[in-house]
Amino acid sequence: MANFCIVGVKYAEKGSCAEDTISDSISLNSKLLSELGNGWNARISELLTLTEKSVRALASFAKDLCELNGYNRNKDKKIMDEVESKVSLQAFFNLDDPFRHWLSSIDPEGSDSDSKSADWKNTVYFAVVENLGHEMLEDAGIKAFVGRADSKVAMKNNVFSKFSKFRNTVIKILKEGKS
Repeated sequence: MANFCIVGVKYAEKGSCAEDTISDSISLNSKLLSELGNGWNARISELLTLTEKSVRALASFAKDLCELNGYNRNKDKKIMDEVESKVSLQAFFNLDDPFRHWLSSIDPEGSDSDSKSADWKNTVYFAVVENLGHEMLEDAGIKAFVGRADSKVAMKNNVFSKFSKFRNTVIKILKEGKS
C-alpha cells in the first residue's frame, strides 16, 4: 500500500503567520502506479466521471424542487446556485469515505475490474438516490408534493415525477457508463 499525504497552509493577509492548515491523505495499492495499473487507472477515471454526472443529476433534482416550491431559475439564480452547490458538496462528502475504502481495496493483480466497478456504481446509486435523493423527496415541502400543471405537458409536475426522472437519469448514467 502507498500512502499519500498532502498538507496546505493558509497564511494571514498581513504578516507571515499561518492562519489555517489543511491536510488530507489517501491510500492505494502501489501497483496502481505501475504499468500493471494502467487499465485500472482508466477504469477509475471513467467511474469518477460517472460519479460526477450522478451528482450533477442530484443537483438538478434539487433545483427542480426549488422550482416546484416557487423559485424561479432566472430571478432566483443565486439561491438556486447555492442549493446546487450545497447538495453537490454533501453528495461528494457522503461519497468520500466509501471511495477511499473502495480505492484502497483494489488489487490490480487480484481484483475483478467488472465486479469492483459494479461495487462502486452501487455505492454511488445508494448514496445519491437512496440516501440524499430520498431525503430531499421527504423534505420537499407541500408545494412540491401537490405540484403544478405544466402547460407544455399534459401531466402534473410534482416531487414524485421529478424524483422518478432523477432516479432514471442516474440509473441510465451508471448503466451506460463504459465501466
